[in-house]
Amino acid sequence: MVTFINGNGKDYNMICKLCLKEKPLIKAHIIPDFLYKNLGLYEADSKGQGRIHVARIQNNRFYYNPKGISDGEYDQNILCSNCDNVVLQAYEDYAKKVLFDGNYKLPEFQHEYIKDSSLGCEYGLFKNVDYTKFKLFLLSIFWRASISARVFSGEVKFGEKINEGIRKMLFDKDPKDPEDFCTILYFLNEPDITLKLMTNFKKIENNNSTRYAFIAGGMIFKFFLNKNDIPENHKPFIFSKSGELKIFNMPKDKIRLTLNDFFEEKLF
Repeated sequence: MVTFINGNGKDYNMICKLCLKEKPLIKAHIIPDFLYKNLGLYEADSKGQGRIHVARIQNNRFYYNPKGISDGEYDQNILCSNCDNVVLQAYEDYAKKVLFDGNYKLPEFQHEYIKDSSLGCEYGLFKNVDYTKFKLFLLSIFWRASISARVFSGEVKFGEKINEGIRKMLFDKDPKDPEDFCTILYFLNEPDITLKLMTNFKKIENNNSTRYAFIAGGMIFKFFLNKNDIPENHKPFIFSKSGELKIFNMPKDKIRLTLNDFFEEKLF
């Protein structure tokens, strides 16, 4: 097995975990760096190097590392340059247009705000979203967390069999059916508290079901490994093959309770 030695004298396996080929591995972000930039957690220092200002909660307020860290959360043991910067980057570039760049970048893309009396809730409806690209973007984030040994990836560990199944989906551009390894998005409509918050990954177990989640950009990303764990009232918000992406607008009276539960602290 081929290895190389970096400047710190550490050996790094050169088998890319996506293409499974022997190649030099690079610093691959677990969460795409465009999220850091669009959250306002990223800025260039005097030398033009990117700096990440990590947010934390204290006394119900957010504080930022004034100096920043030199890069986002990455793992230099998982991906080669082509898989990170070409294969997965294509999914990320598309998702950035959907989530942050506005309709003008995607002429076929439509967005509207829905108050649905039948579901008793409100949500953003994104139409004509590319099912394959956007689903694989979401899946790639949780897969990278699962295969990474970095602390940031937290409790997201799916096991070799599941990791290999997801790897094939990503590499073969095969998103499977909507309920297979689905991610549901929830908008936390309290920007003063949540807009610039990015969290570690977390495993959540309640009501006899398991999901994995992180918070970024005022949204919770919840990933369901097992389709049987998806609650019935969540199923209308599963991203469909027709390209309809629904982002649930969480009621204001639920947002702070949700954050208390997520951080396992009585913040509010």
